[in-house]
Amino acid sequence: MTSTGMAVVVFVVCSILSMILLNQVQGKVSYIVVQPFPKVRLVSPVGNRLARLKDEMEQLIFYAKLLKLDRNASLTFSAGKVILEVVSYKTYEEAKSRVQIQYGFKPEEKITYVKMNERTFVSRASFSYKNISVIYRACIIVHENGQLLRDYNDAVQVAWKALNGEHVSVSSSTSPQILELLKSLAEKYSVEVVIKE
Repeated sequence: MTSTGMAVVVFVVCSILSMILLNQVQGKVSYIVVQPFPKVRLVSPVGNRLARLKDEMEQLIFYAKLLKLDRNASLTFSAGKVILEVVSYKTYEEAKSRVQIQYGFKPEEKITYVKMNERTFVSRASFSYKNISVIYRACIIVHENGQLLRDYNDAVQVAWKALNGEHVSVSSSTSPQILELLKSLAEKYSVEVVIKE
């Protein structure tokens, strides 16, 4: 046997003896179990696609629920965002609570107030969360099936209802003088007048 071989044999024997003697002196042996790759997840392309489709379907169902709140609401998809425009403040509040329930988060609101005779009214309100924006504007809709206004008092009542957050529609066959009066009242109190043909 060569000197190198003899050195390896002596080293192995000394290592084994030292381990046996050290274990006898310490009295206990501790074992450490190492789990290989504890954070590894198997990813399936089909599973990812199905999960994405499921999320999109849930969002579409949620948008349908928002649209059922008000038949006059409009839903617009633009650049990956969804904009829901409502015409009554009650519908706006319901949409806000649905978003809170769906996502578990109270969205930050932007509100514009109008003060009149010691009372405060909401003329505009909006909030956004993720890809949803809900917008409320106090508005009066003028179209052929609306309420026919006969005099100044009717115009004031319609403006008052719009400021209170109610959905208001006025007939387009109302006299032009009363419609102009209504438009001036609406402009004074930040109420939008929408004329539908």
